Amino acid sequence: MSWGCPWITSPAPPVDPASVHGLIEELTALELDSAVLLTSFHQSPLPLALLLRMARVPQIAAASVDYPGSLLDVRVRPGSAPSTGTSTGTSPATSAGTSPAIDDAAAVVPMPGARDALNLVRRAGLRTGVVSNQSGIGRGMLRREQVDSVNARVEELLGPFDVWRICPHTAADGCLCRKPAPGMVLSAADELGIDPARLVVIGDIGADVGAARAAGARAVLVPTPVTRPEEVDAAPEVAPDIWTAVTRLVAELDLTGQ
Repeated sequence: MSWGCPWITSPAPPVDPASVHGLIEELTALELDSAVLLTSFHQSPLPLALLLRMARVPQIAAASVDYPGSLLDVRVRPGSAPSTGTSTGTSPATSAGTSPAIDDAAAVVPMPGARDALNLVRRAGLRTGVVSNQSGIGRGMLRREQVDSVNARVEELLGPFDVWRICPHTAADGCLCRKPAPGMVLSAADELGIDPARLVVIGDIGADVGAARAAGARAVLVPTPVTRPEEVDAAPEVAPDIWTAVTRLVAELDLTGQ
């Protein structure tokens, strides 16, 4: 892929919103798990990091002398001495608050509030499950054993789930399980013996909402930095965090006696 960056190429082309939007769409379609930005010292990687973040690339690394905010997950400071405890001279940037695709169980870190929310759900007698797109398997970037190992670590940290559904396919496969298709939600409901209309799917992107609605389930969007504004606008229900989403649900059940 080749794209003329208005902040790098000379003479610089004008900033064209349609061109920028097209680049973001192309990058999103690639479903990249990570990106490393290589630039000359006098060029900032942050504009491109922003576009990659908008394309939902979960893990981004680059050399930057400027504060990266939530745009970089790994920041290399050019010319700096290695920091304490590292031999590479890299240091974590401010967290983007996302859950990047990972292949190492030791790297699993629960989202803030996740454990407390799940404990509340379980105390309320509700069953829990996970429905997850894992296209890294279909693209040869992950092995199923790696995904299973990561999921096992998730259960160690967050407690056991009653059902897991994993889609290993890419968007090009045209399967019925990959979100926003309803296949995994329907399959999970079938294993749990629950009418899909009694399921609540909590997620952070439009595909999660789409899968829930296509299956006839209730959808709650909890925005994160990868959530697009139009997805928030289109969501039937939005909560600021997972704890709020779950406490609302449990409170409703208490009121209705269900």
